[in-house]
This record gives sequence, C-alpha cells and structure tokens, in this order.
Amino acid sequence: HDNNQGGGQHCSRWMMWAAYIDPNYSGGEYDEYFGDNPPGTLDCHSPDSEWVLIGVYRQEFYQYIEQISKHLWAIDDYEYIVALAGLEYMTDDECFGVGYDENGNQLYASVQPLEGGSFQMGLYSDEQCLVLNTKTGY
Repeated sequence: HDNNQGGGQHCSRWMMWAAYIDPNYSGGEYDEYFGDNPPGTLDCHSPDSEWVLIGVYRQEFYQYIEQISKHLWAIDDYEYIVALAGLEYMTDDECFGVGYDENGNQLYASVQPLEGGSFQMGLYSDEQCLVLNTKTGY
C-alpha cells in the first residue's frame, strides 16, 4: 500500500482481520472457550460454524498488534509481553535501518508476512523493505 509519503517510495503493511460473534455465548468468559471442559468452541473458521461474521477490517500492522495486545491479553500474560517486545522492535516507522552486511550495504528491518497469516521480522536490502535479504550473516 502506497501511503503517499515520499512520492510513493514507502510501503505500509496492513493486516486484514474479521470480527465474529458467538450467538450461543452464555457468559462464561475465558472458561467458556478455554476452561477444563469448555462448552464453547472457537470454530468461526469452520463452514458449519454458528458464529456470525460482523465485519472484515484492515488496519496498519503496527496499529493492529498494538490494539490486539491491549484487548486480548492481560498485562502479565506471556503473549502480551511478547507483543510489546515486538512492538518495540517493529516501531511505527514501517522500515528502518538496523545495520550493515559484510560488504557495507545498509540492511533494513520490517514485518515479513508469511504464508498462512503468520509473520516475523524480516531483514531487507532496500529502504522500502520490499527485497528480502537472505544472504547476509547479520
């Protein structure tokens, strides 16, 4: 996505996500889905699920991780701590210089989308973070 900064030279990474509601939710909070014998199932991805889609959204990746970490996990949960550490490393600058390769070329870091909706931090050879660098030992 060209965010129109710098004459189209910068690309933002966006997250697509969907929100669902469980019409059978009975108020059991966390235990309804994750307790010892949970009565509910998180199966909104299944074709025969009774969950109801209420919307599909897109959001800048950094903002998505920031918001989901605030609302999904408790402050002392491992996942929350990992998300905050990731946000510190990601920054909201999208693509930033992190060092140099063995030949003195600048290296950049940004979120790297992976197959299946996963992601990790990636190392790139260009300041737009489009060309993944897999050759350096950095």
